[in-house]
Amino acid sequence: MRHLIATLREKALIRMGPFPFFRAGVSLRSAVLSFFIICFLSFSRLSSALAIEAPGETLKFLSDYISLHARTHMAASVRSSISRNLLLESRRQRVPLYLAVAIVQQESGFDPHALNSPSQDYGLFQVHFPFWRRYFARHEPGGYRPLQPEDLFRIPVNVRVGLMILKHDLALERDDAARGVGLYSGRKGESRALYVERVFRNEVSFLVFLSLREREARSVESLSPGQGVGRDP
Repeated sequence: MRHLIATLREKALIRMGPFPFFRAGVSLRSAVLSFFIICFLSFSRLSSALAIEAPGETLKFLSDYISLHARTHMAASVRSSISRNLLLESRRQRVPLYLAVAIVQQESGFDPHALNSPSQDYGLFQVHFPFWRRYFARHEPGGYRPLQPEDLFRIPVNVRVGLMILKHDLALERDDAARGVGLYSGRKGESRALYVERVFRNEVSFLVFLSLREREARSVESLSPGQGVGRDP
């Protein structure tokens, strides 16, 4: 992802979890708004932590979807980690899960070690390190450490950073999903439109898969004892 957002007007200090995310505002109105955002995020951090446990069936379905659509073979434990972090962080950032999944599928094919060396895009969300490194840091004992490229190969870090960026772009576009996804891509013109279309197709693919799996699960649960799937009663 080649992310090209620039102006100082778009930056206001937002802190969430172990990552400080910086966006600076120049007007009094944006400064006041940033203050209330910081207060809200600090207050809601505990409730986010309490929501870590995710529905088992959703995690299983998501892991199965990743298995079908991943560019490379990966262990079940890796798929499980990706699934859990996508579900947790999409809730934390209030970004629809299907959108988060669609972006990762398009950007990296669910490969946590995906790397675009020429543009320095890293990991699942293909975070464009040269631009975003100035806005994120890791919290460690004694203070904050600047985010390093190798950090973005860690699934929890990449998903947290990627979804914070996506949330930021959606907010800049007033929650217009198509425009926000286009902004996330960093592309322009026809290339941006094609990217948005592919992400939309991924969304549909995931939602159809999830619906079919849930219907299949309900069908199995409704079977009487000893009755097999696909057999006449």
